[in-house]
Amino acid sequence: MNKKIELLAPGGDVEAIKAAVIAGANAVYCGLGISTKQLPDINYS
Repeated sequence: MNKKIELLAPGGDVEAIKAAVIAGANAVYCGLGISTKQLPDINYS
């Protein structure tokens, strides 16, 4: 069985995103900086 590992890195700002990509991250996640309770309800179904 051959499993592929994916590296996921936090991207707090542009410099952190650049560093993550240069270091070989497969994906970068970014937060909104606000609580999700402050967002309007969205029904995706």
